[in-house]
Amino acid sequence: MNSRLLAAAVLAAVALSCSSRYHPQSVSTEAAGLFARADQAGAGGSLVLDFEVMRELGFLNPEQNGDANAAVDMLLYALPGIAAEGKDEAFGQLAARAAVLVALMRDWAVWPRAQRFGLFVAGSAAQPDMQAIMDNALMVLAVKGDLSANSELLKGLAAMDRAGGQPQLKLESGDLCLAKDELPAQVCIKAGNGYFALGTAQSLKGIAAPASGAALPTAAGPMAKLKLDMPGMGKGELLIDGHSSLTVSAVVNTADPKMAEQLEKMANEGLKALDESREKTRKVMGPALEQTKQALASDAEAPQVMKAAASRLTLDTLLDPKGEYAALRQSLKVARNGAEVKGELTVPESQLKRFTQGGSMMTAVAVSGIAAAVAIPNFMKYQCRSKQAEAKANLKSAWVAQKAFFQEKDRYGESFEEIGFQPEMGNRYTYCMRGQCLPCSHPSCTPPNPMENPCFTMTMTQAASDNGGVFICAAADLDDKGSYDVWTINDLGQPSNRTNGCR
Repeated sequence: MNSRLLAAAVLAAVALSCSSRYHPQSVSTEAAGLFARADQAGAGGSLVLDFEVMRELGFLNPEQNGDANAAVDMLLYALPGIAAEGKDEAFGQLAARAAVLVALMRDWAVWPRAQRFGLFVAGSAAQPDMQAIMDNALMVLAVKGDLSANSELLKGLAAMDRAGGQPQLKLESGDLCLAKDELPAQVCIKAGNGYFALGTAQSLKGIAAPASGAALPTAAGPMAKLKLDMPGMGKGELLIDGHSSLTVSAVVNTADPKMAEQLEKMANEGLKALDESREKTRKVMGPALEQTKQALASDAEAPQVMKAAASRLTLDTLLDPKGEYAALRQSLKVARNGAEVKGELTVPESQLKRFTQGGSMMTAVAVSGIAAAVAIPNFMKYQCRSKQAEAKANLKSAWVAQKAFFQEKDRYGESFEEIGFQPEMGNRYTYCMRGQCLPCSHPSCTPPNPMENPCFTMTMTQAASDNGGVFICAAADLDDKGSYDVWTINDLGQPSNRTNGCR
């Protein structure tokens, strides 16, 4: 009988622990149809965040409005005081009106529960302008609310906007639109059964299309999913997934196996640098630890409890008391198979619970940060460095053309036209010689004016020197941040990177 009671107690404890754990809720079929865009083939990208999985793992409060209520309470304490202090100023009146609207938000019981967020951007073969980018972008929020409740919410938001003075929103055919003339396109929010969608009129058109007969997955998926498809470069996917432990995985399929090889090399170099940095820390802290332990051991007045604690302290327990860094580092792996590069990192359940129960997002931030710090910058640097190949090749061609002209005419050419050099269309760099410049022609580049172009000044200065005839320069703003990548070629035909724009 006792054994039966014990078994029943164990089963009851298991059932209680299972029932107390949050179970992710499914999204509506209509919302699932919109999120299926994340798996569609073609150029572009997508980002999906599943709030239901975040609640299951403890990153978000399972209560519907727990976090929001705290923020609302803080505002309602602060705004009336601000309004009173500035009662004779415009900002005081604005604060008073804002306090009323915030109170309405607190007491209005139709706010839906957010379940999933998605951002989808379709690619375009042509160089897109801002209008094209917006027309190919769609933002979706899956919520726990039907069409009627969600439409009512949009009506309420429009009424609150009107009550706040100087309304910026208007309802058009049930959609809530931002009335701003300075925007390149009108942006609207569409309410649906279990979702809200934000986009331009063009990007919202496809939402009303009838769903296919295929069954759509409505259950929770990965906590976060990022996909990119860049024609000519390759495809990439980043997943953050888990229901107990947390796994961060990344896969990059490159268009060129050499690019994958370089990515693997740079990732391993990043890991090596991480390990070397850790080892430097150990070498610095090791002697400090031993000196402190010896000093305490020989100190007759030091408390015995303190001496005992010092004797037990090791370098590992000092730097990584719970073994968390070691576990993360051991799980971090990078592998390559042909043109595919994979990376993975796992946070064990015990460590994940310790952070989430403390109300901290630091584990997810640290994990994503390590993966991003190793993979993303190296991937972007490789893309940038691959563009530098154009400058080296074209500088070499121009140098050969100038040398051939000298052999024939016994003087250096005064212009690119004279020596017969012209880069192929689509060049990212601007090429200069003796103050004459051939501008870039790639759709993504903006030709710099002469005073901003470092090559223009350099070639004007070198024109009067002995090697001015073969001094040719190339410059490009590869990341569109205003910092130029600058190359020159010397009289021996050796390209040199004067200013590295790929750091």
